[in-house]
Amino acid sequence: MRALSRSVLALVALAALPTAPAAAQDEPPRVRVEEPRVGPAYPMAFVARILRRHRRELLRCAEHAYARRGAVPSPTAIRFTITDEGKAEALRVEGGGPEAAEAREAFRRCLRARMSRWRFPRPPGGAKLHVRVPLLEALGR
Repeated sequence: MRALSRSVLALVALAALPTAPAAAQDEPPRVRVEEPRVGPAYPMAFVARILRRHRRELLRCAEHAYARRGAVPSPTAIRFTITDEGKAEALRVEGGGPEAAEAREAFRRCLRARMSRWRFPRPPGGAKLHVRVPLLEALGR
């Protein structure tokens, strides 16, 4: 029984030993920095071109949502995702305080209905592209 205990202790001691030589553990890890590899770029000009083409729709949605509710147009940006098919989805309107929440939601609903018909160039590689556009830029001001 005692021999078995010594064998088990020896195995446990061997298992606890580091597998690399001690000198290798004292060396700092080697890190090689390379240029990042990315796929083809999706120029923001593609998005800007579509937004310019639909500028009147953007303005109508803003006027409808804010002017009718007496709220000051306060959103600062719109965020959306361009799908692998070139469709806009997951639209969010950023900015504005709680007093403009109803107007902001009306603007988002109106804009979502319009953007569902828009087509953007497809992102490369079948990926989804997340876009944030400042609102004044989107409205062309």
